[in-house]
Amino acid sequence: MTLSRLLKTAKLASRLYIGVSLHYLIE
Repeated sequence: MTLSRLLKTAKLASRLYIGVSLHYLIE
């Protein structure tokens, strides 16, 4: 796995995690 691909995956994962966290915090 290349570094750029790893960073891209990490960015998507962090965005998804933040989105889910905010969703549960609001409710």
